[in-house]
Order: sequence, then C-alpha cells, then structure tokens
Amino acid sequence: MNKIKKELKEFLEYKSNYKFLQKDLIQKDECIYCDNELLQDKERK
Repeated sequence: MNKIKKELKEFLEYKSNYKFLQKDLIQKDECIYCDNELLQDKERK
C-alpha cells in the first residue's frame, strides 16, 4: 500500500508541474490548420 501512495504522490507532483500548451487553430478557406498542418478541409469533415 505504501508503494501505491508513493507513486500517487509522485504522479500528482509531476502533474502539478506539467504545463499543457494549446496551439492555435487557424481557419482559412473552409480548412482548419494547426502549426501549418492541415487538420480538416471542406471535402473531409
């Protein structure tokens, strides 16, 4: 049981230090791009 508590504590510390970066989605000509990569176009929704 102590091992589980230790792993949970380590995970929670890791999670609190982790920062999620949201990249911007750019919509242009009915297409959606993220980081200059095509994600969705009007033919393939």
